[in-house]
Amino acid sequence: MTEGIIIGKEGQKLEAYIPNEGKTYRAIPRKKVFRKYGNIYVGDRFRGTVVDRYHVAIEEILERKNVIHKPNIANIEKALIVITIDEPPLSLLHLDKLTVAYEYSGVDAMILINKADITDEEDIERIRKIYEPIGYPVLPVSAKTGLNLDRLVEMLGEGIYVLSGASGVGKSSIIKALTGVDIRTQEVSEKTRRGRQTTVGIRLYPVKEGTFLADTPGFSRLHITKLLRKEEVRLYFREFNNYRCAFSNCMHVKEDGCAVREAVERGEIPETRYQNYLKILQEYED
Repeated sequence: MTEGIIIGKEGQKLEAYIPNEGKTYRAIPRKKVFRKYGNIYVGDRFRGTVVDRYHVAIEEILERKNVIHKPNIANIEKALIVITIDEPPLSLLHLDKLTVAYEYSGVDAMILINKADITDEEDIERIRKIYEPIGYPVLPVSAKTGLNLDRLVEMLGEGIYVLSGASGVGKSSIIKALTGVDIRTQEVSEKTRRGRQTTVGIRLYPVKEGTFLADTPGFSRLHITKLLRKEEVRLYFREFNNYRCAFSNCMHVKEDGCAVREAVERGEIPETRYQNYLKILQEYED
């Protein structure tokens, strides 16, 4: 048997890449695979048998590292959260919601500030001061000028990297700059050919051998209230976990002996992060 990775899915049609051969095949799961694993996701790694020059039979899905949903992608190495400062204006609340969602999904993240060629260095430093001490690397890039894109590719090891962010921040432009694929043109073509209500399939785009990029438009519009219970949100602001409150179930709102609120007052936890945490909790009441 050989090992491969699912790089595309449209409806029930699966496309697989076999690294040892450097070839793509139409992947056909055995019935036992459906019975055992249920859905098969883009990013799934599998063992299978090459049937002919066009098809590979999936015999077994290998253990998943993680999964995100809407779109469904498995085995993500890291999320690349794309933001801009002015065009469109930055929403730190949206950014923090994405970091929480990826923490929940077991996916590490870094932040790309796109359109950095038209961004003040002071604004870039402001984002760095908030997020890098927490453990989220920040890299200014420009899909238009190519700023730091070579550095980004060097930073990416083997694996699957997903791009997330608000509409207009340039995720498609970054994918085109790194892979040469214009996914906006593909999406328009697919919708025209198949009808506007048809969902375009999910696909991984190769950056270099063993390294793939994917867009996550649905995931970027996530609603935390549908993903987590209110009591769980505090667990996925990673910096909160460095402190021990007087009560193990402390919600960090108004409880006595709250070490998190004390850390905010001392400037150890960014005020913006804490205020966005409170805003997310308020969404459960609205």
